Amino acid sequence: MKPSLTPTPEVTRFFTSQRIDELFNEAATAFPDEEREALYMEAQEILHEDVPVGWLMELGFPTCTCRRAP
Repeated sequence: MKPSLTPTPEVTRFFTSQRIDELFNEAATAFPDEEREALYMEAQEILHEDVPVGWLMELGFPTCTCRRAP
């Protein structure tokens, strides 16, 4: 199983949790919606307690270039 987050020099990405991995894996295929919601809620509670900083989203900034001279 792949860890929650791959360690990088950024301190906010050193968090790993086998339970979080299990919850996300279960929730990915959980049915009905109520069961999936309960799994994500448990994951959210753990993350709220254990992670000092959590990014909600990561934006990519693409760079476009053109070989033609203006």
